Amino acid sequence: MLRLLLLLATLLRLHAESPNVLYVLVDDMGFADVGVNGCTDIPTPHLDALAKSGINFTAGYVTHPYCSPSRAAIMSGRYQARFGHDCNPQQSFEDHTQGIPASVKLLPARLEEQDYTTALIGKWHLGHADPFKPRNRGFDHFWGFLAGGYSYWGHPSKKNPGDPIYENDRIVAPDEITYMTSDLGHQAIKFIKNNPDKPWFCYLSYSAPHAPDQAPKEVIARFAHIEDYKRKMYAALVSSLDDSVGEVIAALDELGIRENTLVFFLSDNGGRHPSADNGIYRGHKGRTYEGGVRVPFMASWPSQIPAGQTSTEAVSSLDLYATILELAGASDPGADGINLLSHLKDPTTPLPTRPLFYRISGGWGYAISDSKYKLVKPGWKDEFELYDIQADPSEENNLIAKLPLVASQLLLQYQDWNKDNIAPLWDDPHKANVDKELRGESLN
Repeated sequence: MLRLLLLLATLLRLHAESPNVLYVLVDDMGFADVGVNGCTDIPTPHLDALAKSGINFTAGYVTHPYCSPSRAAIMSGRYQARFGHDCNPQQSFEDHTQGIPASVKLLPARLEEQDYTTALIGKWHLGHADPFKPRNRGFDHFWGFLAGGYSYWGHPSKKNPGDPIYENDRIVAPDEITYMTSDLGHQAIKFIKNNPDKPWFCYLSYSAPHAPDQAPKEVIARFAHIEDYKRKMYAALVSSLDDSVGEVIAALDELGIRENTLVFFLSDNGGRHPSADNGIYRGHKGRTYEGGVRVPFMASWPSQIPAGQTSTEAVSSLDLYATILELAGASDPGADGINLLSHLKDPTTPLPTRPLFYRISGGWGYAISDSKYKLVKPGWKDEFELYDIQADPSEENNLIAKLPLVASQLLLQYQDWNKDNIAPLWDDPHKANVDKELRGESLN
């Protein structure tokens, strides 16, 4: 009995020291669509406060310029090309190939091994068939949808009428939905309140501000000053998102657990064209230019991260996986990211210099960047481009003719990295979408 009591005391002490983790991922948000990154037409007071309570990364990157592949890297801690997830999967309940292979252990499964309670609230987009569903990949609780997007009013799409919203194994009726963005925040708060005894990991995966452009009338009315209809609707999506995140953070304060909760906030890729604003950065969702992969990216942990910090160091979504595992007392030798903990606590601590890689559709398009230069091979033209992203972050001046040796060295690094990757396990409409855009057609 004494040994049992000592063991329980040890476990309680470890739980007290293990931080809760709130991982907020948003969808298709532009770098400059948050106030701390220069937004002036869409107020984001709650996101600004979150950034100011910790650290704002002005060079935060994801591994891919559109949804599912970027999310595959976030959940696995590996470049998605390692396991052939370069493309968005089809929304099929029967196809057992389109999703992260079961051999790849995901972040929630590793955290469960450390006695964390885990939840996915919101968008999954990593496979519909049973082997890929969230509760078969490590999540104790799931409230959300498997698809890449969903009506904000809860109605299944005409294209996928049999694709419901779930609460674990229960199908949520459309009339239970008030407004998806608000509901996701409320479900996250419910999960947090229902799990006071163990450290928890809540992956709050908003679909906003992804299309469709749907928002409550009272929120749309906030943006009467915006003449462009698409921008106005996008602004309403962002504003609703800011409200919801603010409610979740307020709940952490009310419960007295804010100090020991590590909050990450980032977008899964750059802002969608033409509604979002990626600031000075070229390109948008779907492109490997900076505007497609450089995203709003912030972290807050009041007991550990000093407030009011800004970091210009290049960080990747891969790094959050490695950091969370380290804090939970776990490790993954195969992870592609680095532990950011020392940098989070002191942003003057330099991070290791390493290249960042991007591959679309098995190499149809790709890019590599180091601390200074970036080599881009667009999929829609048979030529390379080289940019000094320190001196020319807007990627306006192609240096390929002036610095061929630099370009060759970067290309060799990319080719060496790509040797460890596999071909995509399926294809998607990305190439066709690029063709539409180049012809001036709408993608929404």
